[in-house]
Parts: sequence; C-alpha cells; structure tokens
Amino acid sequence: MLGASECGDAERLHRVYWEGTVRAQFFDRQHAANPLNGTTLSEPAAVREIIQSMQQRRPFLAELIGENGRKLLLGLGSGDGCAQFSSNDGSPPYLMALENNSEAEDQDFLIGDTASPVPRRFCLPMQKVADIAAVFLYSGERASDVAWEQI
Repeated sequence: MLGASECGDAERLHRVYWEGTVRAQFFDRQHAANPLNGTTLSEPAAVREIIQSMQQRRPFLAELIGENGRKLLLGLGSGDGCAQFSSNDGSPPYLMALENNSEAEDQDFLIGDTASPVPRRFCLPMQKVADIAAVFLYSGERASDVAWEQI
C-alpha cells in the first residue's frame, strides 16, 4: 500500500489519502461499448473493484486518463496484467512496470480486436496492477515501490 515515501512526507500522505488529489477517467480499449467507459474515478477502491470485475475476460488493455496530464495503460483480464505510465499528450517517456519474470513467451493483450504482445518481464500479478492503479489515483504518479523501465 501507499507509504509516506510515495508522497514525500506524512502531511502530504494524509492530504492525498483523505482528499484524493487525482481524478481519472476509465476507458476499456477493447470494448468501446463498455458502460464504464468515460467513468470518472477518484477513489482507489473503485478502480480496484473495476480491475477485479474484469478478471474473467481475455487479457485486454484499458486506460486511466488523469486530469493531471498523466495516464496509465493497464493490461487487465485473466492471468497477469501490465502497467505503462506516460503523459496524456503522448510524449515520452513511456515507463513500464517491471516484474522478475523469466518466462520467455510474450503475453497478448487485446486492443481494438488486435492482439498486442507484451514481454513477460512487464507482466505483473493482477494485485500489483491494482496497487499501481490505486497509487495513481492517490498521487497522480507512478508507484515508487515498483521498478520501471523506459521503453
């Protein structure tokens, strides 16, 4: 979970936790008709609930687009997920969360009915993906307890 180090100090952590500093919209990039598309989230529990509810689907990509100019591209569904942190305007850097995963085979995530392969080193347990998304809603930034690689 989020510790004081993620926010800089205990006072900021208290403000972020209780006031919620970032609002983000959810978009399912596989199913354009998903009724959750465009939903504005500000509570980490809400994003955790969405991620949990999507675990029966084939792996697909979704986005949390923050009002702070940052976004998370999330690999969701059954199996492992992934997380990419970047700017809303598409400018670099693009940072992928890393996992110690020695499997050689890529995992495919669907986006617009097209399989997008993700190297296994970027595939994370779904609980970790949910934690990363929750930190994003707390702080608008990437989780500091996860290793990130620029791609």
